[in-house]
Amino acid sequence: MLYLFLLFICVLLFGIIAWKDIQQATILFFGLLPTYLLRITIFGLPTTLLEMLFWVLFLIWFIQRFEWKKQKLLLPVPLIILFLAASISLFVAPNIFTALGIWKSYFLEPIIFFLIIRSVIQKSENISYLFISFGVSALFISLFGIVQFLTGLSIPIPWDVERRITSIFPYPNALGLFIGPALMISFFESTRLIKQFLQNGQKSIWLFCFWISVFIFGSMAIFFSKTEAAWGAVVGTILFSSWFIRDLRKITIPFAIICAIVLLSLPALHVPFFQKITFQDYSGTVRLKQWEETVELLKNHWLFGAGLSGYPTKVIPYHTHPEIEIFQYPHNIILNIWTELGLVGLAAFILLMAQVLALFIESTKYPLQERWISIICFSVLLEIMIHGLVDVPYFKNDLAMLTMGILAIFYLNTKQKHSFIDGSTETS
Repeated sequence: MLYLFLLFICVLLFGIIAWKDIQQATILFFGLLPTYLLRITIFGLPTTLLEMLFWVLFLIWFIQRFEWKKQKLLLPVPLIILFLAASISLFVAPNIFTALGIWKSYFLEPIIFFLIIRSVIQKSENISYLFISFGVSALFISLFGIVQFLTGLSIPIPWDVERRITSIFPYPNALGLFIGPALMISFFESTRLIKQFLQNGQKSIWLFCFWISVFIFGSMAIFFSKTEAAWGAVVGTILFSSWFIRDLRKITIPFAIICAIVLLSLPALHVPFFQKITFQDYSGTVRLKQWEETVELLKNHWLFGAGLSGYPTKVIPYHTHPEIEIFQYPHNIILNIWTELGLVGLAAFILLMAQVLALFIESTKYPLQERWISIICFSVLLEIMIHGLVDVPYFKNDLAMLTMGILAIFYLNTKQKHSFIDGSTETS
């Protein structure tokens, strides 16, 4: 009863904040994404604290701000198609009740959150506060994970054997999937603050210290979690995205070349590295076997896939590798989407990524000071994509909300004539 009472108090306080200031509530909500871990059953229906907070936010937003024509809250076409594909997949799924929960948590609610952000966030400082809110969450999660590593306490079985930290999450990969995007935001926000100081003497010491702390402790957390896909995604994204910042690429490109020379010169490093990237280690062979079975499944279900949450059931006839378990998803972003949403959903995803890339390329013609937000958001999305090559970077409550939130900020910024961030002009 105490647990229920505390959750009720949290929801009530959040509702009061939202009614008084919907912007503050939206910013706060972006930092409360891990509250999906706090689960509850109401009248026999399972839900989470995150979901309850969301519906409070939505209800108040709907009452106070919902004006389609005035605020131009139309969704991008790829997201509309994606939502329609998810809705169709409801009826393809083996269990429509389970699928309905997936549809609600991973598509309906995150897409509504996309609209809320586009409606509520109007100023540059509000975007900065969104990032800070998420950064605070990532910082606390990272610190808790580091304490786990130092003490060995509360690491779930079987991860305790290898001392792979999970922080508040049930498994290490969930930590890497959440912290990876935070590292992108913290890295480029820190870079932006340094450039502002060097250019015009503008100081934001406390904010800089905050973002550096997020980056350092977040990096330590994913290192101790031994989530190798997160390592690769973070490093790869920083190297690629740095190309669009002239002063930064002068540092990252030589650094990358030196690291490559060291890597190739030392067999103790390059042998395991090439084993990893060629999927010759244990984790790699498991992924290859998963994908082999998934491809066989898709040969017979290429149009509609397996339906929402249908993969574990429909892959059984194609499970030719009994030495590995049947996972919830194929652990590849393309196969994840194809099996869950069918060919239409996959086409919508590709169209969405193409549109994001086109908008980002278009933004590069503007001065650097006007495109920091687009660089940050693009970097987060790219990190999610790279990590998703061998994992499941979207089909989780927090990650779905995070992805749609970042997409909303990206579209909001790139669709504006003028940048949110004011300041003097500089070129890349």
